[in-house]
Amino acid sequence: MSKSALLVFKKFYSIKRSKEKNYYFCKTKKNIINYITRESASYRHDLNEVYFNQELANGKVYSEILNNGLKANENDNSGLFWILAKNKFKNIDNKDAIKIMQNLEEEQIVWDMELSFESTFLEKHKIFSQNNFMEVVSEYFPDFLKRQGLEIEKVNLFASVHVNTKNPHIHLVFAEKEKTRLVKNKQTNEFELRWRQQGKIKFDEIRSFGKYLETKMNEKNNKEIIYKQKKDIWDIKNDYRLIYKNDFKNILKLDLARDNLKILKQIASKKNKSYVRLDESEKKFIDQLTQELTKNSSELEELKNLFFKKIDQLLVSEEEKQLFLNKEIDSLNNQIANFTIKELSNEYWELQKNNNSLNHLTHLKHLQMQNNNFSSENFIKKQKHKLPYHIYKIKNSWEKGFNTTSTLFERN
Repeated sequence: MSKSALLVFKKFYSIKRSKEKNYYFCKTKKNIINYITRESASYRHDLNEVYFNQELANGKVYSEILNNGLKANENDNSGLFWILAKNKFKNIDNKDAIKIMQNLEEEQIVWDMELSFESTFLEKHKIFSQNNFMEVVSEYFPDFLKRQGLEIEKVNLFASVHVNTKNPHIHLVFAEKEKTRLVKNKQTNEFELRWRQQGKIKFDEIRSFGKYLETKMNEKNNKEIIYKQKKDIWDIKNDYRLIYKNDFKNILKLDLARDNLKILKQIASKKNKSYVRLDESEKKFIDQLTQELTKNSSELEELKNLFFKKIDQLLVSEEEKQLFLNKEIDSLNNQIANFTIKELSNEYWELQKNNNSLNHLTHLKHLQMQNNNFSSENFIKKQKHKLPYHIYKIKNSWEKGFNTTSTLFERN
């Protein structure tokens, strides 16, 4: 951890009850709460990123804005926070915190720590408001407590932000809520719960937490940046798909596939028309078709170049970058291919439907022309070879009977 980036625990106290009347611990008045929330040092509650951006736009620097953010007679915000659990905190009134502290027992330990930062570090991680400071405390300090054998849910932890010095800092005051140490009573020879008696924390533990905190905050910051970078890449992919689809609908696709109607029919006839389900010859056909559709598009070429540029700018290792690149290219190619397959299949069946309708219309026109010169004798002669044998026999019998009956009527 570089000293210029982050200073952790500028001072550290672990103290029991003391008769000395100092700010940090006084059993009767618990002045420590009043001390860490005094208006001459505490940070205003109404400062946020919007305010900082406005001031930065006016030519001020981050540290100047921060150091000018003293509380100054705020009645609606104590400046004191109660850290309840990991990533959970709330504002608490001084009087309520003092009551909690006044209920501490004689032998309890109170820890008083100070977490101090360089302004450049805070600016880098976009720490602007009281809540931003408390988000850091509530997310990472419980991990430190756990290493010391303390659970965040079993301590009363109070915090307040001070900006009255060169380095903004967070005051942390905490004590156990309940007895958690199982100790054998030498007089009764029985085990009983007691308050923690050893308050000293090794300096190596403190220094390790400083490195841990800086590393975790940098990782989180990088994750947010990397996510934004990836989102830009995903947006480019989306734009690419939309332009491709629009271009696709403005082209007579079957003209490009006119020499491959057989393989197109083969693809269109599949129940599952996913690109990954095609055989190699079918994939080759779709690949050639998509390349043909994209090679002359200046818009798609521009997006393609921007896509690779954004990939190069990713704040990840070369190995991660290559894996991400391969994944996104495969994803885009599959989406483009699946869209192409779907559209071509729809057009193919639409064409077949239109062809069938045209053939049916032609047949009807042909029959109509025949009907204009229709005679039963000519029709029977022409259709004679199409009639099944038995039907033909019935027809002959009917003709014979008809001729005989006609002769009898003539005789009468």
